[in-house]
Amino acid sequence: MREVMIHGYAWSHFTAADFTILIINSLVYLIIGVLIYLKCEKVAMTKGLIGNY
Repeated sequence: MREVMIHGYAWSHFTAADFTILIINSLVYLIIGVLIYLKCEKVAMTKGLIGNY
């Protein structure tokens, strides 16, 4: 991604390995974010900070 910002490469300059790394990285951060959200939501529900829906 650094090369894209510096040299202005297009998406066509990426290899399959670059896309694979990008997708895996995105999925890891998505999963971590969802897990943190669910944990925080559970803590908030046990403390009674979230009303009923």
